[in-house]
Amino acid sequence: MFIPYKPAFDEAISQLLETASYSLIWGKESITTFLAIENDKLIGLGSLWKNSIRPYREYIGIYIDPEYRKKGIGKELFDQLYLNSDTKKLQVSVKSTDQAATNFLIKCGFELVRKCYTPNLTEAKISNLETSQVNGEIY
Repeated sequence: MFIPYKPAFDEAISQLLETASYSLIWGKESITTFLAIENDKLIGLGSLWKNSIRPYREYIGIYIDPEYRKKGIGKELFDQLYLNSDTKKLQVSVKSTDQAATNFLIKCGFELVRKCYTPNLTEAKISNLETSQVNGEIY
C-alpha cells in the first residue's frame, strides 16, 4: 500500500535509508514523497524533487528495503511518481557500482547520459587537504 508522506514516519525513513548507497530528498523538501507500507512497516519510499541548477527537470529517488525488492514495489512507486511529475523529465544519480539500482532504472526506461567522477579521499589525502592553501588562505 502507498501513502503520501507523513512526518510521523521520519524516524522510520531515516532508519530505512541508513543502508542506501545514495541520498534522496524526501518529505517537506520534496515535491512529493510516497511511502510503501506493508503490515504497518515502512518498506520503501519514492520521492520527486527539483533543484535550482536544473529547474527544467525533476529528480527521482526510490529506495526499497532489500528484503522486499524484486516484487514490483519499486516499479509501482516509479509509476506513481511519474504520474505526479510536472515535467515528465526525470533524472537520477546512482553509483555505477550499484548494479541493483542501475538494473532497476534501465527497466524503468532510463538511459545513461553522463558519468561523474568523485574523488575517493583517504585519511592521508584529507590530512593534506586540511593544511592546503587556496588563494593564500590555509584550510
